[in-house]
Formats: sequence, structure tokens, C-alpha cells
Amino acid sequence: MGRKSDSQEAHANTVKGTHPDRGPERVGRSRGSILLGSVVVLITSLVATGVVLAFHFAEAQFGIGFAGQIQLHITRRPGNLELPSLDRTIRVTANIAALAADIRDLPPYPIYERCPVSFGTYYTLTFEGPGSSPWSATIEARGCEVVQVPGQPPQWAAHSPQLWADIAVALNLTRNDLQPAVCLTPTDVNCVPIVSSR
Repeated sequence: MGRKSDSQEAHANTVKGTHPDRGPERVGRSRGSILLGSVVVLITSLVATGVVLAFHFAEAQFGIGFAGQIQLHITRRPGNLELPSLDRTIRVTANIAALAADIRDLPPYPIYERCPVSFGTYYTLTFEGPGSSPWSATIEARGCEVVQVPGQPPQWAAHSPQLWADIAVALNLTRNDLQPAVCLTPTDVNCVPIVSSR
């Protein structure tokens, strides 16, 4: 047979995944870019789906229109510890959804549980937004770490580190900022003193 024409050779190269101008390496890089783009789109879709599901679960759990909530107000009552008061408003949707889901997943509080001293420090998380009823959860920082949502049975956060981790992320604080060690003697360091100890 005779030598292939230029057009036939170019077509054959295209079928084999090469290009007379670009070569197999550049074609491979192009395919790699397309694959990477597809992975990024998939991950973004999964994250968005997770946020939507968190909103859905929270709404089902609390029986109110949580899906419309757009902000979270977090306050801290220092109680008997020398802590500064805290008053923040969170508007990051992913953080709000994560905390709502954390509260939904907490186990019920065991009524016969023996707990350490709480010192009266607690946080109040109030979820609110236009067009929907606000709801709140009060969380003990120490002691039994009871979580109380009005109209719901008490829940337990003592063995649920994810809740505290997500509160810390939302407030840009450390876990020790949220649940500081308490100074029990005058020589204790890296701790927060008790108000009545002065």
C-alpha cells in the first residue's frame, strides 16, 4: 500500500489519543486537568449536600423551620469562674448547620449520672433567622455538660467532643478557652480562678 496522506495520519493520531501538533504528553495533561476538575466538582457537591442534609435533620429533630435560619447567637455566662463574658453572632452557614446537627445527635442525659462541679458556667446557642421560629440550646461548660433545648428532654455533651470542637471553630477559640481548667489551689497555673476564692 502507498504512504498515508497527511489527513489520514492526523486522523489516526487523533484516534490513538495523540495529536500531530500537541503529542501524547500534552493530550495526557489535558485529560488530567479534566479529571481533576471533575473531582473538584464532585467534592463541592458532596459538601453542599452535607450542609443541606444537616439543615433537614435539624428541622426534623426540633419540629421547627430551621432551614430558614441564617445566624447563630452564642453567649457565655461565666458563673463562678473569672472568665470574660462572650457574645458573638455567627453567620457562616456550614458552622451553623454543623452545630445544629451536633445537638441533634447528642445522647439523652442519664438522670442518675454523678458529675463533677459545674461552677455555673454555661453557653447559650440561639439559632434564628427571618421567617422562622428561633430556638436555643443551653450547654453546661463543666459538670455534667447537660444540654437543654426548651421542650426537649435534656441531652448530654460530656462524651461528645465534636460539639465542643465545632463551637471552638465557630468562635475561633481553643477547647481550653471554652472549658478552661479551674485553679483549685493558689499554686495552680494555666487555669482560671474561682470568683469566691478571692
